[in-house]
Amino acid sequence: YSVGRTGCWAVGDDYGRPFNGFFATQFPEGAPPSTAAVMSQQFGVQFPAGTNPTDVIAVYPTQLYETIMGFVMFAILWRFRKHAQLPGWLFGLYCILAGIERFIVEFFRAKDDRIVIGFSTAQIIGIAILTIGVALVAVRTKRAGPVATA
Repeated sequence: YSVGRTGCWAVGDDYGRPFNGFFATQFPEGAPPSTAAVMSQQFGVQFPAGTNPTDVIAVYPTQLYETIMGFVMFAILWRFRKHAQLPGWLFGLYCILAGIERFIVEFFRAKDDRIVIGFSTAQIIGIAILTIGVALVAVRTKRAGPVATA
C-alpha cells in the first residue's frame, strides 16, 4: 500500500486541500493539475474573488502522508505476523489500521463529498472497515481456558 501511494505522488493525483505550510506541494501537471479552476470546479474549493483560474495552488501532499502511514502499518503488521492468535486476527488488525489511516488522511484531501456530520464517504467507509477489524480481532483472539478453582 505504501509503495503504491508513491505512484499517486508521481502522477500528482489524490492530493490535498490548499496548504501553505512546510510540505506544501504544487502539481502543475497533476492528474488533474492543482490549479484554482480545477480545485474550484472538481473539489468545491472557494478562492478569493479575482483569483486567476490558471494559478497553480500549493496543497497538502496527502500521497506522502499515506505513504508514511502505509509504511507504519506495514511495520506494525510485520511485528505481529507471528502473533499467536487465531487465523484472521492479523487481517483484523490490518482493517483497524487501514480504517484509521483512511479516516485521518481524508481530513486533508481535496474533496467535496462530505455527507454525514462533515465526514466524507471515504471516512464513513474507514469507520466501517475499522469496526469490522475490531470485531475480527475480538472474535479471533485466543482466550485463556477456564480458570480452575480450588
